[in-house]
Amino acid sequence: MSYGMQLLMLLLALAFPQHHRGIFSSTNHLSVVQDCEKIQAGAFSVAINIGATGSCANGGTPANPHAGNFMFIYDGTNSGPFISSFSDTLGNTWSSGTDTTNHQADFSSTLTTGGSADSFTVNWTASVNDAIVSLEISGQNASPFDGTVQVGSTSGTSWNCPSITTTNANDMIVCCASDSNHNNAFTAGTGFTIPFGNFAGGNTPSGACEVQVVTVAGTYTPTFTVGTSASGKAMTVAFKSS
Repeated sequence: MSYGMQLLMLLLALAFPQHHRGIFSSTNHLSVVQDCEKIQAGAFSVAINIGATGSCANGGTPANPHAGNFMFIYDGTNSGPFISSFSDTLGNTWSSGTDTTNHQADFSSTLTTGGSADSFTVNWTASVNDAIVSLEISGQNASPFDGTVQVGSTSGTSWNCPSITTTNANDMIVCCASDSNHNNAFTAGTGFTIPFGNFAGGNTPSGACEVQVVTVAGTYTPTFTVGTSASGKAMTVAFKSS
C-alpha cells in the first residue's frame, strides 16, 4: 500500500471514528445461558435446583447461577396455585405472579448473589402437581419486563400461546406452557426454540418454555406443538435487552 493511501485511510479513520457510527445501537444482548426443569406430583412444596447439580442444560456442563443474571421460573400446576411462600437458598429477592384461572405461576429475580449452589423453593397452601422450568438469562435491562405477563388456555396438538405486544425493539419473547394430565412432548413453534432442548417431561405433568430474540417491536403470538392432544395453559412474557 502506498504512503498516500495509508495517509488517506488514517484521515478517514480520524474523521469517522468507530464509536460514532452507531453500529451497535440495535444489538440485542439477551440470551438464555441455562435451562433447568423439574416435575413433581402431589406435594405442598416444590424445590428446583437451578445450579450445577440440577437437572439443567446450557450446552456444556451445568453451572451455578451468575450474579447479575435474570432468573425467570415458570410453574404449571393442576389446581390453584395459591402461594404460601417462596425463596432461594442464596437469599435473592424474588417477585411472583399467579394465574389461578389456568393454574400457573411465575417467579423472577435479578440475582444479586450467585456463584454457589442454589435451589428455588415455593410452598403452596394445598397439594399440587408441578411442571417447573427455570430460565437463566443474561443481557437484560435493569427493568427487564416489557409490558405485563399474558396468560391463557389452549388445547389440541397445536397450542397457541397468548399474544403479547411489545414497545421495545430489542426483546426476548418467552412462552411457557404445561399439561397437568399427560406426559407430553413439546416442539417449539416457528421462529422459537426450546433452550438446549430441555423441557419438563418424562412423567406427568409436563411443561416447556420457548424463546425468540427479536429486534422489532410488535405483536407476537408464540405456538407449541405437543405430542398428545390435550388441554393446557400458557403464559407469554417479553424481556428487554440492556
